[in-house]
Amino acid sequence: METAADPQGVLIKRDAEIAHINSYVDIKDEVKERRIAEVKAKAQVEYEEAKQAEKLALQKEVITTRNAVYNVPTQGAISQGEKEQVREVYRNLWDVIQIRTADLGEAKEELGQILDQAERTGDGMLARVAYHRALDIGAQQTELGALTDFGMQEIVDRYLEGRDKEARALERYNKALEAANQANSVESLLAQAFTDQMFAS
Repeated sequence: METAADPQGVLIKRDAEIAHINSYVDIKDEVKERRIAEVKAKAQVEYEEAKQAEKLALQKEVITTRNAVYNVPTQGAISQGEKEQVREVYRNLWDVIQIRTADLGEAKEELGQILDQAERTGDGMLARVAYHRALDIGAQQTELGALTDFGMQEIVDRYLEGRDKEARALERYNKALEAANQANSVESLLAQAFTDQMFAS
């Protein structure tokens, strides 16, 4: 399977080909200009394909890493029916915890109590649902640009303590989100406009 070209690599290749064409002293200027125009046109198509492939790869990475963070563990369940029962337990707990944490100002205390209960009873599923709710409240706070800190990082850190696999999964997800957000940022759009201008010249 052929891997997608790197957008920056496309630009470097294009510039090298243009420099090579310009190095010929025995070719007429009109011929050089035609060949350079062909190189630029081909490079622009390759560049746009590479940027699209890069964007799709970033989106896929976000989805894959998000699934690793939010998966419902069904280890030990033998049949599909048993796996569905585990997922149903998760959904029921989620509904209860959402109701108990509807007031975001009280969510930290509620989730702390839920984690206490989960630790006392050895209820890993309950702890996981509380963790997922803390992540969602934290993400909601970030999206809204809220000035209030709901203290969700403390809940997340508490859950992840001693859970290295889950901590690594969250770290990968955060990196994937950061890369995707950076690719969609204003600076990235300005860089894209500058690159488009380079192709136009």
